[in-house]
Amino acid sequence: MTDEPSLMDARHGIGGNDPPVQPQEFAELIERMEAAFQPTLEAKIAKYIAAASDIPQPIKGRELAEAAVLLVKQINLAIDAADTMRKDFKDPHKRAGEAVDAYFNGEAGGLTRAKANALRALNNWMAAHPEIEKLQTEYGQTAYRKGGIEITVDDISEVPASFLMLDEAAVKAHLKKNPETPKILGLTVTKTSTTIVS
Repeated sequence: MTDEPSLMDARHGIGGNDPPVQPQEFAELIERMEAAFQPTLEAKIAKYIAAASDIPQPIKGRELAEAAVLLVKQINLAIDAADTMRKDFKDPHKRAGEAVDAYFNGEAGGLTRAKANALRALNNWMAAHPEIEKLQTEYGQTAYRKGGIEITVDDISEVPASFLMLDEAAVKAHLKKNPETPKILGLTVTKTSTTIVS
């Protein structure tokens, strides 16, 4: 088969297979990020890390507890600032990636449908010829049968419990809405707490 489109030709037709950003450009990007990051956040981060390591375990006294609350709040603000900076630097590259994905997904959509049509026809043909377990072409390609299982639920109430998956999110939502719920058979509910600083 010599009339197939060349993959190399196709690759060059869409701009080649070279990375759109060269190593030197990566280095320059890192330098720009460092230049923006260092004056604004680097010293703060080092200070907050040091302060957090100085917090006694366990905390003794309300004054130290309040200091820890303030520190966590300051760290949260620094995390938000760093994340905003990250998104700002990443955004043009993210949009470029989305444009590339959209182009290839659009172009490949026809191929996906063509493959599905060809496989459907081939599957029907092989189903009509059960004596053929494997079909090999003169070019070396092989098609073969692969067994599978399809399951249809007729009556969920009749399905053995061992095949049912617990919906933990639904249980938690129920308990949150109905905190006085008595014990749920088969479950042990343990209340936990997490400290949130706002």
